[in-house]
Amino acid sequence: MTNYSTIKNTELGIFITGTVIAILALLLKEMEIFSLLLLIFSLFYLGGGWYFLKGANMDDHTALLFFIGYFFASAYMSVIFASMEFPLRESLAGFTLAGLAVFLILFIIWNMKPEGSRYGKLIAQTVVMILLTVSTFFL
Repeated sequence: MTNYSTIKNTELGIFITGTVIAILALLLKEMEIFSLLLLIFSLFYLGGGWYFLKGANMDDHTALLFFIGYFFASAYMSVIFASMEFPLRESLAGFTLAGLAVFLILFIIWNMKPEGSRYGKLIAQTVVMILLTVSTFFL
């Protein structure tokens, strides 16, 4: 059986490291190494985010966790697009922002249920990803 605490800690470490690298990619645009590293973290969430997010949310459907991982990867990709000044960066950031806002509203509604606050970590991570995506509009 898989050790869910190890999976949960791995995902949290990837999230924190990826967020720090995303901030560095936005601040130091001329250093493309941060954008390349961020691409690896984006591929992590795109390819395996559903598995690693399952460690913290064992009762959730895999499809829901896949879409959350997809929008986390899109948030990192919007940072890459903004730091490298690719075309359509505002469109990608807008789409990502809309998707993350929908998930944030869903998590807040689901978190109000009587069984307790299961979605606290995902709410915090989604807020961080929204702030990261919004920051791409100002660069």
